[in-house]
Amino acid sequence: KKISWKDLKEEELIVYHPSSAIQKLLQKPLQKVLRNHSINIGMELRSVESVIKSVEAGLGIGFISEYSLNNKLKVIPIDNFSVERKFFISHKKNSGKSLRLLINEFLLEANNKN
Repeated sequence: KKISWKDLKEEELIVYHPSSAIQKLLQKPLQKVLRNHSINIGMELRSVESVIKSVEAGLGIGFISEYSLNNKLKVIPIDNFSVERKFFISHKKNSGKSLRLLINEFLLEANNKN
């Protein structure tokens, strides 16, 4: 079941500190939402762990990666809202063949998930 932003107007939203990479990623999509809906921002926190702990404590709702989920949290998709995140692989120049093979495996796995 999906919910809309209107369903969240009474909720306290736990967001990341403005300088955090996650908040920068969410900034544009959230700005579009804020034009049409009012949202209560309850807290600005600096780490994923602090957002998770605050949500677990019932202090509000927050955005986290699906990879950060635990059995105490529930995922609720929001209508017409999604965010993609890009990751890059970095390595030392002139690395050995085994590292190139590992990178190729990562890339192959990433392409299979899309």
